[in-house]
Formats: sequence, C-alpha cells, structure tokens
Amino acid sequence: GGSGVIGQDVPDSPPSPKCAAPQEGSAPEESPSLVASLMEHALLAQRQLVDLEEQVKQQIALHEADFAALCQENSHVCRDMKLRLFSSFARQQEYSALSQAWALQEVVAGSESVAACEAFG
Repeated sequence: GGSGVIGQDVPDSPPSPKCAAPQEGSAPEESPSLVASLMEHALLAQRQLVDLEEQVKQQIALHEADFAALCQENSHVCRDMKLRLFSSFARQQEYSALSQAWALQEVVAGSESVAACEAFG
C-alpha cells in the first residue's frame, strides 16, 4: 500500500504529468522558442570554434616562423664562435711554432758562437 490515514490502506495515486519521468525512447516536450534558442547558441559556439581554430593555426605559423629564424640565428652564432675558436687556436699554434723556431734559432746561433770562439781561442 500507500500512505493515508493511520490504519487505512489507501492506494498510491499516479504521479502528476509534470513530475513524471520521461518514458524510455520519448523526448521531453520542448517549446519552439527553446529549440530555436538552443540552435542559435549551438551555431554561435560552432562559429567561435572555427574562429579559435583559425587563431591557433595562425599562432602555430607564427611560432614556426619564429623558431626557424631562431634556428638560423643560432646556426650563424655557432659558426661565428667556431671561427673565433679556430682563429684563436691557429694564433696559439702560430705563436707556439714561432716560439719554437726562435728558441731553435737561438740554440743554433749560440752553438755557432761557441764554435767560433773555440776556433779563435
């Protein structure tokens, strides 16, 4: 049973149509203005989505162009740094070779002067 006066069994009354859950396979009643409003909001959302997708594509293109420019700049900086390093290394090698040649020349000149002194001595 249902509820009612204590001691009496009153059958349950059927739910009112406003509170009834929709039956499976049926759609709730919708007013034409609600449908039109929902469709308008859906179209607006689709337009916004298309606009956002376009903005994202433009940002991607900008970022790719910036990245390519940075890569090219980095390549030039690396090339310049390598050239400076090689130039510095070459100067050090040249200085080292000149120092060795100078030292060798002094040794040779010193031994020649010793030989000349011995010849006169």
